[in-house]
Amino acid sequence: MRNANVLGTEETIPLLSEALEAIPNHVGVNIEFKNPGSAAAQSSTNLEGDELKAGKERWRSFTEDALDIIADHDNEILVSSFYEAAIATVREVNPDMPVGYLLWDDIERALDIVREYDCEAVNPPYNMVKGSPFFDDPYYLDDPNFADIDLVQAAHDEGREVNVYTLDTWYQAEQLAEAGVDGVIVNYPNLLRE
Repeated sequence: MRNANVLGTEETIPLLSEALEAIPNHVGVNIEFKNPGSAAAQSSTNLEGDELKAGKERWRSFTEDALDIIADHDNEILVSSFYEAAIATVREVNPDMPVGYLLWDDIERALDIVREYDCEAVNPPYNMVKGSPFFDDPYYLDDPNFADIDLVQAAHDEGREVNVYTLDTWYQAEQLAEAGVDGVIVNYPNLLRE
């Protein structure tokens, strides 16, 4: 994306290698794999058989290149994605690379994917966290139906971390921490400094 600028400045979006060079080694990094070759965000929780195989083929080169870049750095890394094919491909290329599956609309199906690929982390939207005031709130979906699953408890029972996205306020972070999440993905890096 060297043709895109940061917030209308002349500064281009950095390459992964440039971003990792700028981040101190002691800082953990969550690298989200988006859909290669497309700006369209879409979930892939319902891919099966040939469709999943084709998705993995599309991800193979991208994943190999990204993991080669990551290997040159000492940061603790978590690769996360909404795309099952991305998670599957990371597991095939480097089974030791920690992965986190990004959830969207179906807790039960997402937990199946998390278990299938033995993901170290579960990354749900903040309104999927039962026990928080945001649970089942229609922020991301018009009519969410997350069933009656305590996602944090289910993940913790299986030894997985829960990192929620995307927070804008300290109040959200505080309430979700009280509900037991392990990490937060925020829009503003200084959100929790105070």
